[in-house]
Amino acid sequence: MGEVDSGLSLACALTVFITSSLSLVILNVVQTLTLGKFFSLVVWVKSLVCALPLALSIFILVPLLRGRSHPCRTRLAILSLFTAHPLQLLTFCVAGMLMHYLLPILNPILEFDIQQTSIKLYLIFSGLFSGIYFYFELVKEDRSMLKFSAHRTTRLQKFKIALGPTLKESAEAALYAFKAFLPIWILFSFLLGTSLWPMIGIRVHLKIGLMFFLTQSLFRICLCLTGLIATNPRIFKIDSSIEGEDSLISLLSSKNEIDKLSAYQDLAILTRYRDPRRCQLFQLSIPGGKPKIWRAVWTQCYKTLENFNSNMENINVPKAKVMKTPVKNRTIANETIFSTPTVGTPRAQFTSPTRSFLWSKTSGQTSPGRSATMTMTKPQSHFLNEKKKDAALSERLALWADSLKDNLNQKIIDTAKGMANAFFEIRPISYWLEERPDFKTVSILTDLNAVRLAMIAVSNTLACAPTEDKAGVTLECLPKALKIFTKMGRNMDMLVRNNNQRVELRKLRNECRTALGKIQTAYGDKLEELNLGKRL
Repeated sequence: MGEVDSGLSLACALTVFITSSLSLVILNVVQTLTLGKFFSLVVWVKSLVCALPLALSIFILVPLLRGRSHPCRTRLAILSLFTAHPLQLLTFCVAGMLMHYLLPILNPILEFDIQQTSIKLYLIFSGLFSGIYFYFELVKEDRSMLKFSAHRTTRLQKFKIALGPTLKESAEAALYAFKAFLPIWILFSFLLGTSLWPMIGIRVHLKIGLMFFLTQSLFRICLCLTGLIATNPRIFKIDSSIEGEDSLISLLSSKNEIDKLSAYQDLAILTRYRDPRRCQLFQLSIPGGKPKIWRAVWTQCYKTLENFNSNMENINVPKAKVMKTPVKNRTIANETIFSTPTVGTPRAQFTSPTRSFLWSKTSGQTSPGRSATMTMTKPQSHFLNEKKKDAALSERLALWADSLKDNLNQKIIDTAKGMANAFFEIRPISYWLEERPDFKTVSILTDLNAVRLAMIAVSNTLACAPTEDKAGVTLECLPKALKIFTKMGRNMDMLVRNNNQRVELRKLRNECRTALGKIQTAYGDKLEELNLGKRL
């Protein structure tokens, strides 16, 4: 992806810096129930110091919020993906450490005895791990992180909609991060020689879990704010004669994914609503009667739709069936002298119609003889002597210690095997594309934003063409549009039936049907007069 606008990154960083510091101060005021803390210089300085690395991390995070992701096809590419942004990783680690170290000071509920070395090291390392965990989750997600809407809605409405899922994801991430950090800290405590006793207790664990939740929530809320700012609808000129000036035509073919998706968003909005710029799409702007603007828009939209449809057709191609040689069942007639003899099951013998062979005389004769003497048990045999009590107790304690040691060793071995299996399950996308069809759908869902917006823009333009296109500049593209929409609807029907990724595909399929219905409703019987059936 190309470079990201520094003004956009700066706006995101300033928003995050102001929001985070203000939230921390308000949180301190609510917990202490003293309004004077809001005007305390110490509280504001600590909040600003805590929010500064977070804002810096968001400033350099914007390039990671790409419009689409590129799947890794080797394990080396997966490893390089995590090490491709060292500056982002460093800022997230610093932000996590400062938040875990300063949040107990700003929040009386999370008060710790920072004078103890073990607690101080725990807060620093847990914050470091929280930042690393957020970075790894951010990088490993193979999905589009920016959702470009085709409506003009305010940022506050978008934030209200996204706040609930964001807090839910934060709670899940905090739980997983806390569970993953606990065995790591036990190992580090043995290596560093620190005491574990200050960190043992239900209240301490509740405070630590709440601290992980606050850190992950701040990270994700700032990420949500950044996404809302990056996907805010921007208004562009349709065309510009000045070289280098941003216009809708130039941005649709841009290599910068965020600028390209912003242009698609603006195109979908201006065709959906009565925008005064929509009439420029049907102008003959080149001498000789050639529609320059519409051809440029149609070329990019059709290219996006055609690529998406070809990827769906490749997924829907059935695999060639492997013919296997039929294996004949083995029968008694086929057995030879070289074959393994079949062992027969002995049949039960009955001496009479009502008695089984177990009650026969033969079985009674071959049964083992009875003992002639009877064993006598004395009451004293159930009690130990005074001399043997200590030996039996020590033996029992030794057996209990050995069993506890074996169980602990087995648990450590099982945990190590589980971690090793989880590590070796990380495979390149080419393996999963071959083994699991779900990942094929994931590889095409990364282009969902551009496909949806291009579909809306083309359908809205062709739907209003019968009344606004006086020169008929869109008639040449009408058969191709109907054909590509029909193919996409058919292919998405197959994917929805045969795949688990149903939600996004079903939405896009409904959008495709709506687009096709718009065009057919707008033209009506005129489609038959244009003889489009032969072209389709």
